[in-house]
Amino acid sequence: MNSLLTIKEVSEILRVSEKTIRRWTYNNSIPYMKLGGAIRFDERQIQIWLAKKSKKREKRFEKEIARLRELDVSEELIQKLIKGKRN
Repeated sequence: MNSLLTIKEVSEILRVSEKTIRRWTYNNSIPYMKLGGAIRFDERQIQIWLAKKSKKREKRFEKEIARLRELDVSEELIQKLIKGKRN
């Protein structure tokens, strides 16, 4: 079984506040479980969740770049945006 994390541990890993983690659990935005009333997070499920979010973010960025190209934004400016995102 993967290790179970507390709200505090997940907030430290994701570098967000504990309040944000609680809000995400309330909104069912993050995978979690309740054990005896305590909220816990399966470490592997959090890793999978992060990977999915990263892929979605990358697809959105690619769509935005394509839209800028359709609008004839200069390639120089587009490359600056791409470089800025990757740094």
